[in-house]
This record gives sequence, C-alpha cells and structure tokens, in this order.
Amino acid sequence: MFFNVSGGPYGVEDAISSFGPGLALLLLALTPVLWSLPVSLAMSELAAAMPDEGGYISWVGRAFGPFWAFQVGWWSWIDSFVDVAVYPALFVEYLKFWYPTMAPLERWLLALLFIVALTALNVLGVRPSGRAAVVLSVLALAPIAVLAVVGLATAVQAPWRPLVPEGHTVGAGLGVGLAVVMWNYSGWDTPSTCLGEARTPEHAFRRALFLALPVIAAAYLLPVGAVLATWTSR
Repeated sequence: MFFNVSGGPYGVEDAISSFGPGLALLLLALTPVLWSLPVSLAMSELAAAMPDEGGYISWVGRAFGPFWAFQVGWWSWIDSFVDVAVYPALFVEYLKFWYPTMAPLERWLLALLFIVALTALNVLGVRPSGRAAVVLSVLALAPIAVLAVVGLATAVQAPWRPLVPEGHTVGAGLGVGLAVVMWNYSGWDTPSTCLGEARTPEHAFRRALFLALPVIAAAYLLPVGAVLATWTSR
C-alpha cells in the first residue's frame, strides 16, 4: 500500500520552489485529510463488500458492465507506462548526487538494471514482492526519519515562511501545487487488484489503508518541514 501511493518524499523538491514552503506544507497536510481519507474509506468499503481478484476493474465491471471494465483496465495499464517511468529516472537522478561524473550510457544502464530487478521481483509472485516491499519501505524511510529528527532538533526558523515565493500569489501556485500533491497522494485503489490473493482481504485491505495513510503523510511533512526549518539561505 505504501509503495503504491508513495515511497517517501523523493521527488517533492520542485514543489517547494514552484509554489513556496508555506503553501507546500499546507497542501501536504490538508490533502491526506480532504482527499486521501475519503478515497481510502471508499476503497475499504468496496474491498469489504466485493473482495474480488482484479479489485477496481471488477468493481467497474459489476457497476457498468464488461466494456467499461475493459476500458478502466486498459487505460490504467497505459497510464502505468507514464507513471512508473518516473521512478527509474528519479533513482538515477538521486544516484548522480553520489556519482556526479555519470556518463549517459551509465545512466541508461543503471535505469535498465533498476527496471529488470523490480520486474524479476514481481514475476516471482505476490509473497516475495510483499516481503521485499516491507524491507524496501524500511530502507526508504530510515534515512528520512534520521533527517527529520536531526532537522527538527536543529531548527532555526518557522518552516512555513514564506507562504509563497516572492512575486507569486497563492492563487497562482495553488492550481499547480494541488495537482502535484494530489498525485503524491494517489494510488489507493491500485493494490485492490490483488485482493483475491490475500487472506481475509476485506479486513487486511482496510488495515493497510489506515496504517499507510498517516505513515505517508508523516513521510512527506516531517522531512520537508525539518529541512525548511534549518534552511537559512532562502
């Protein structure tokens, strides 16, 4: 559930410069309450009522028939090519911080290795993928937790100042900011496609949703707030 929705605050850096520290923190705090909580409640209700293999595709099929079930499955698959393509590129971009002399060929090979490794893991089945996801989530969140603790302990200013960048208005940044943050909090329906492979899916899916939501919100808010509270050069 965590990795279908988030993965940590990786990739949110541009949000701060685009629509300001204060507005970014405000959207990161309000979006899980106003957007993610209602969506996750709807998903948990549907999972409890119809814990079918295929999840949201099966739900659409029951409500609107096989044509629209095919459409939602097809377009979700097409969307995944665009959405998932972000992560190998993001992985290589972060790696460039430690290896700034990376050549273009090395960049492509590392991205390809990233794709092959995760594809092989998924081919092994849902159980190995699930266990690996737990380990990877701990590895992804551990440095973020350390960053948040160190940052909050050395805070020198309020992290929400300024609300928006100089020369910008709240209205100008709100549209773009809301779109970016909603994308960072989307994906609650995706794990429902594996409902048929879980024990007591009507209970497990709900527990996963309600555990993941506060963890994901904290994984965005705490490190971003901690860094902004210690960043004195803006």
